[in-house]
Amino acid sequence: MLPLLATALVAWSGDIYYGLRHPIGVAIMMLIIGTIFPRQTKEVDIAK
Repeated sequence: MLPLLATALVAWSGDIYYGLRHPIGVAIMMLIIGTIFPRQTKEVDIAK
């Protein structure tokens, strides 16, 4: 879905770099979520 949306944004705006805003935003959002909510696996059997 992300490449389709980025391509649509570029076609809508006419600027080839406009489509990079959404993928960069998603990457930053995932980085923040990944650093705030890491799962603790110290005493959990993860080899299920």
